[in-house]
Amino acid sequence: EKLKQPIVWRYQWPIKIQQQLISANKKKGTITINDLEMAGIVLAWLCLETVITTQLKHKSVAIFCDNNAAVNWTSKNNTSTSTRAGHLLRALALRQQSARASPLLTVHIEGEKNNMADFASRSFSDANTNKSFFTSFLNTFKQQTGYWREYHPKIDTTSKVISCLLGKPLNMESWMQTTEPEKNTGNTGQNTVLDSRQHHSINA
Repeated sequence: EKLKQPIVWRYQWPIKIQQQLISANKKKGTITINDLEMAGIVLAWLCLETVITTQLKHKSVAIFCDNNAAVNWTSKNNTSTSTRAGHLLRALALRQQSARASPLLTVHIEGEKNNMADFASRSFSDANTNKSFFTSFLNTFKQQTGYWREYHPKIDTTSKVISCLLGKPLNMESWMQTTEPEKNTGNTGQNTVLDSRQHHSINA
């Protein structure tokens, strides 16, 4: 069964995460871009849990990501290079176990083909409101019929991922708590629908 109504979501990492991100201009920090991409995969899974209309039990889910390290870590469910990514992988495995879902399929997608995810992640630099972002998204991607919903990640969801990024992983019990589906996901609008007959597919 497929996700009948596609969703678009975005999340701006808080300042405390941005300050710890290692970059070309900032060598001191505790979080790499690979860690952040891994966190994006986990957050994408958690968002799917809250908006899916049916349970993920025995369902297959594919997540597309343009970061090779995060794809490899998720495919192997293991990493020897990042403690934070290890915490996130453990959390993802626990959530999949709780949902009794089939093993997660992670697929690498070239950056230039990941334009929908890039549009959302880069929209914060435009200082747009959520409404104007959603409108801009709909106006940019019109190639198919159907309609999108805008989803806003919940604080209790994002806080768990942030905890792992800050090197403070939650205990197993916290991650095994059931995620309740949300009834109100935000704005809706006409445009593009993703077609997948076997997988719920997500770009991260």
